[in-house]
Amino acid sequence: MLPNRRDGGEGGRPQSDRLERLIEILVFIVVSPFVGFMLGGLLMVLVAWLSRHQTPTQVGADSATCSSSSRAPIVSPTTATTHRRPSFL
Repeated sequence: MLPNRRDGGEGGRPQSDRLERLIEILVFIVVSPFVGFMLGGLLMVLVAWLSRHQTPTQVGADSATCSSSSRAPIVSPTTATTHRRPSFL
């Protein structure tokens, strides 16, 4: 017969396993947002550094060009023709 983990047999100590798992989850809950915050801050500093010699108008124009070129065309479900969004959107 296989040992039952609840009875503290050879399968290990159940309370210890649960505590270790709980600690692992709590560490992840605390560390994960901190890592995300740090990576977001680094990306923000990188973008600010890359655009340090540009005016806000130039930066806005560059981002609008990048975002409009990455859009997919809009397909009408009734006619299956391709329509592009106006450039000001």
